[in-house]
Amino acid sequence: MRRAVLFLLALGIAGCGEPTPPSQVAVVSPIKAATPPTHPLPVPDFAHLYNLGLLRASSSVRVGMNWDEALAVFAEPKGSFEGSDLPVSLTQPDGNQAFEARSWQAKDEGFGAILRENRVTVAMDELDEVTQDRVNEILSQYTNEFGQPHIFDKTGASVPSTLTGTHVSYWFWQDGPAPDGQYLMLCATETGPSKFSVTCSIGWMPIMEDLGMAPDVAAGEQRTAEAAIANRLAKRPNPTISSNHVTP
Repeated sequence: MRRAVLFLLALGIAGCGEPTPPSQVAVVSPIKAATPPTHPLPVPDFAHLYNLGLLRASSSVRVGMNWDEALAVFAEPKGSFEGSDLPVSLTQPDGNQAFEARSWQAKDEGFGAILRENRVTVAMDELDEVTQDRVNEILSQYTNEFGQPHIFDKTGASVPSTLTGTHVSYWFWQDGPAPDGQYLMLCATETGPSKFSVTCSIGWMPIMEDLGMAPDVAAGEQRTAEAAIANRLAKRPNPTISSNHVTP
């Protein structure tokens, strides 16, 4: 069984990339999430309502929801376990924490959130043992709801934001201008023959950036993960991970 979302958030052991072993995949940048903050932690802006959300059936989790509202969308399954550890990058050295983490972990899925005053600043859902057809289905759900993946450049123009790799792919959406807008991230990592770990995350831009879940970090994470996977496969006489190509 892979690590809980809680521990992925708290420890940031691996980027959305190389499976070690195949079922253990995280999305948080290992450097950013495990590094104590070097600047005052920002205060989330819940005043603006944006359209992005973490989709589930006919509903969604949005930034600003309280934890109970989020659990009404991503209901905790029987037999799951809970956690509450914060990533190091969001901790206060004096112990007076401004943020808290809540999560549940089941066999093939985990859901968690970073909260400020019980309101969602970042929410993340992770699925294991996902087929390529299911990856494409999830991607279609998000593109049907929010359009093609896109972010805004420094001029405010909308630009495509898709990083499609051999084994690791990212898609980003942005709503609202920096620094108070939001990112939606979808990441698919191949963990075995035609099997993927899929991470979907929604959050306020400054916290997503602090956790390494932002477009500028993703490009480097993808290159590192692709190189590590390719190196591992090169050492195997019969590689068990294929070269699938996921497209929107």
